[in-house]
Amino acid sequence: MLEITLSRLRREAEALRQNPLEVLLRWGQESPAWEVKLPFQRVYLLFAPEAVEAVLLSRGVTKETFQYRALGRLTGPGLLVSDGEKWRESRRLLNPPFSSKHRQAWQTRFSHIAEAFFDSWQAGEARDLEAGMMALSLQFLGEAFWGHPLEENLTETVIAALDHLVKGMQDPLLALNPRRYWRWRRLKKRLSEAAHLLAQHPTLAKLPPAQARAEALTLLIAGHETLGSALTWSLYLLSHHPHYFANVAEDYTWAQLVFHEALRLYPPAWIITRRLRQPLSLGQVQLRPGSLVILSPYITHRLSFPDGEAFQPERFLTERAEPSGRYFPFGLGPRLCIGRDMSLIEGPVALQAFAQRFRLEPLPDPGLWPSVTLRTRNGLPARLLKTTPD
Repeated sequence: MLEITLSRLRREAEALRQNPLEVLLRWGQESPAWEVKLPFQRVYLLFAPEAVEAVLLSRGVTKETFQYRALGRLTGPGLLVSDGEKWRESRRLLNPPFSSKHRQAWQTRFSHIAEAFFDSWQAGEARDLEAGMMALSLQFLGEAFWGHPLEENLTETVIAALDHLVKGMQDPLLALNPRRYWRWRRLKKRLSEAAHLLAQHPTLAKLPPAQARAEALTLLIAGHETLGSALTWSLYLLSHHPHYFANVAEDYTWAQLVFHEALRLYPPAWIITRRLRQPLSLGQVQLRPGSLVILSPYITHRLSFPDGEAFQPERFLTERAEPSGRYFPFGLGPRLCIGRDMSLIEGPVALQAFAQRFRLEPLPDPGLWPSVTLRTRNGLPARLLKTTPD
């Protein structure tokens, strides 16, 4: 395990703020494990699959980290950020609607939604694919959990609130700006009003009101932006490898392969943090309790697969797509994302419905914006082409 000295950290601070993924990838290529000795705590950056599994499968870790504290300011103590008995109670309650036994029903329902959604698009028109995929994923979530579409402007509110949190973590001095404070109040008020209505769902209504609102907000935030991100990057990758469009249109299995490969290259949850409650052994190295551990699916996925930077959907014909230390876009272990099975239906269904109607020319690099999820810098504008020439 190598050490990142404070002097190196200071030298790279601006690069980390501007392009954290580029810096982390470079560090991961230098060493699979790093230690940062800060004045009040140790920080470990771990990229090797075995280290990822040791952390995420451990019972001796918590989510008491900067990442989840910031999210908790928005969601309240929901499933995404809570620990202990409160998390177990919510997980038990919310598991049934997300059970994989609904797989066939999901596929049928999501297919109808996706087909209707893309039927409203026309070849030749220009679209922001990122905005479109966020809108579609919100429709999926509303229909799957609440049984009706959700307000489309919720997407803009959610994204604005998440970006507000991330920018505040990157530059704490922004908290002194009164305009940001009042904007934050308006965003939280809008989301709280939505959460109050969404918390009337029969499953959520079994919880105390404050907890029900927190879980409704958690589902709204974690349940659609992650899928929207994954679909956006899937279409971007397909635009640069157009020969896969026909495969996806004709064969649902190929849609699954493409979606898995997009999740490998551009995992929406690009960073995962944990706090150690007790010592953790990694080979000959003992990680100290109280330390912060930083993992990155984006880095590990690239370093742990052959030709890790290449888009090769067919790799998942032989590679396992189940959660592991080398492939964990939905996490791993007891905190595996509750919506994983649903997302793995939604994504391929959406890609197939798109590919049956449209093609894309190679799109310019939209730039990575590592917010709470992995988004583009300024959307993904594209002109839709017919599936076949005239």
